[in-house]
Amino acid sequence: MTNAFLALFKIEPMEFRISFWRHRLFANQDFSWKVYIAIKIQKNKMNLISINFLMLCLLTSVSFTLKAQDDVVKEGQQIPEFSIVSVEGQKISPATLKGNVVLINFFATWCSPCIKELPFLQKKVWEKYRKRNDFSLLVVGRGHDVTTIIKFQNKYEFDLPFYPDKDKSIYGLFANKYIPRNYIIDKEGKIVYQSTGYTEKEFELMIKELEKLLN
Repeated sequence: MTNAFLALFKIEPMEFRISFWRHRLFANQDFSWKVYIAIKIQKNKMNLISINFLMLCLLTSVSFTLKAQDDVVKEGQQIPEFSIVSVEGQKISPATLKGNVVLINFFATWCSPCIKELPFLQKKVWEKYRKRNDFSLLVVGRGHDVTTIIKFQNKYEFDLPFYPDKDKSIYGLFANKYIPRNYIIDKEGKIVYQSTGYTEKEFELMIKELEKLLN
């Protein structure tokens, strides 16, 4: 019936719909204001979503940039030259580690993630590979002397090869900030893995990398 009416007066259906809704809007001011406000709210929501998305992209980009700046060495590079002495008096350098798969862990006695990670390092790494002649583990106490590390070791009953780095000189060859940190060096002295912080997922990735090199 409606189409026949439109055809009789030669009115296009789209024109009719536009005219009809324009009449509805202006005939009912309350309705038109509700539509206007709803559109404004929706536009504001879309703008807010766009701003949040852009901020997220920006923060992600900054985070990756800062992380890159915190790393002194990168995967694929050779291990830097250094010399360090364990709490038991054993002197270690890249020359003495040659031919071994090496895991270097940097920690601090006040660092909660470090304290959470070390028991897993002892159980899943040190107890498994300590008797192998082609594996070395260095647990380096950033900013700590021998006395502090021994007290820490006794407190938590750790059985790990600890190395003091009181002036942070060894740590500074690898990174600028943040602990815990882990580095795996292959038998050719190349850094093949590195991580910052501690999560179970990241730790398992490190274990898999060790297994790949030692099996």
